Amino acid sequence: RTEEDYKNIANIILDMEADIIGLQEIENENALLRILKYLPDYKSYISSGGNQQKLAIISKSNIIIKDYYEYTDLAVEENRTRPGLVVSAQKGDFQWTMLVVHLKSTSRYDNTAEKKEGSQSIREKQASVISSWADSIIKNNSNHNLIIVGDFNDTPVRKKNPTLTPLLKNNFLFFLTESLKSCKYPSWYVIDHIIVSENMLQYYEENSLFIYNFREKFPDYSLKLLSDHCPISASFNFGK
Repeated sequence: RTEEDYKNIANIILDMEADIIGLQEIENENALLRILKYLPDYKSYISSGGNQQKLAIISKSNIIIKDYYEYTDLAVEENRTRPGLVVSAQKGDFQWTMLVVHLKSTSRYDNTAEKKEGSQSIREKQASVISSWADSIIKNNSNHNLIIVGDFNDTPVRKKNPTLTPLLKNNFLFFLTESLKSCKYPSWYVIDHIIVSENMLQYYEENSLFIYNFREKFPDYSLKLLSDHCPISASFNFGK
C-alpha cells in the first residue's frame, strides 16, 4: 500500500463517525499505526494471536476502555483459527462488553467436499463457543450489555449447511445484520455482522443500521488496496 492508500482507509473510518470499531485482518501493529496517525482522536487495541490476520479495536477518546483481553477459546484449532478480542468499554455512565471475531472461512483452498465440510464444521464450533461465552456472561448478569462484531464468514439465513445456527438459536442474542445485503454482491447477504444481547437491543436506534458502500467513490485499482469488505455500523441511544 502507498501512503495515499492508508489515508483513504483512515478517511473511510472518519466518514463512519463511529465511536468504537472492530477491525479484522490486521497484519501487525505497525500497519495499524500507519492508519492511526491520520486518526488522532482514536486509540487502538490489537490482538497478539492470529498470525498475519490479527484483530483490533479502535475507539474515540470519549470511550473509556476499562479492560481488554484475547479470548483464546475461539481459536478452536491451532494455526487454523484466531482468538477473539474482548474489551470492556464505557461512554458516560453506560457500560458494555464488545467481542471482535474473525471466524474460519470457506475459501478456494477448500477444493474438495471434505475440506469444505471441515471448514464449515470449524466455523460452527466457533459459533457455539461464542454462544457459550455470551451465556456465561448473561448468566451472571442478565442486564449485561453485549455486542459481538466481526467477520463471521457466513450468513445466519443460510439454509444449506448453515454454520451460525448456535448463535441464531441463542434466545439472548440478536443479529442486527441478518437481512443486510452485500455492497459488492447485492444479491448476497453480508458475512460481517453485529450481534447484540437482549438488554443491549433496547438501546438500538431503529433503522440506524448502515453499510458504507465506499466502493462507489474509488476506482477499481484502489479498491484492491483498501478492503474487499464494506464497513457496517449501528447506533445506540443510552442518553448522555
